[in-house]
Amino acid sequence: MKYENAIQVFIADDQPHCLEAVQLALEDAPDIYIAGTARNGFELLHLLQEQTPHVVIMDIYMKAMDGIRATGLVKEFNENIKVIGFTQYTDEQLFIEMMQAGADGYLLKNADSQTMIKAVRTVMNDGNFFCSRTMGKLVKLFRQGIYRPSPEPIGPGFFTGKEKEVLLGVCEGLGAKQIAWKLSLTENTVNKYKANLRKKTNRLNDAMLVVFAIQHHLYIPDA
Repeated sequence: MKYENAIQVFIADDQPHCLEAVQLALEDAPDIYIAGTARNGFELLHLLQEQTPHVVIMDIYMKAMDGIRATGLVKEFNENIKVIGFTQYTDEQLFIEMMQAGADGYLLKNADSQTMIKAVRTVMNDGNFFCSRTMGKLVKLFRQGIYRPSPEPIGPGFFTGKEKEVLLGVCEGLGAKQIAWKLSLTENTVNKYKANLRKKTNRLNDAMLVVFAIQHHLYIPDA
């Protein structure tokens, strides 16, 4: 596959060995091309002035500008750029802040190459991606009440049409095209449902819709 037709990926990480590790992990995927690397958020934003990638793999802890702030600025620059949070730390608050900043997925740095490749492909197809350890931590947060900011209960009639089924599809990491096929809808209709769900739940993106669904016991992942 020519790199022009591949998924264009930027990697932002201030540790050279991590940059190299991600590049090695993704290099065997014929549909993925490393289009640029940055050592902090400022360098990443400079790269965006020259080229717009499809996906950014974003380290959270970086000097000069961290990944949480950089993610918010990337989304302001172009909300269609997918961002995958990438860290060696398992701090729960970091996870939530990264999702609130607009990240579409989350990976721990010990993820293997196949998991990284799957993450890139999943968010590229408008899905959200959490590695198994991350999803397990998310579930733990809610079960232990560590992250439960007193959500308002969902009343009767909250969901209209097939909104709930679309929400569950989002929770399963499916993109709009896959949800459309599963529910016998058009892709445009699914995107409208998703937009309505984000608006009525006040969630920035699909990843935060997953948080909403788990928080309200609408989705209980295997993790």
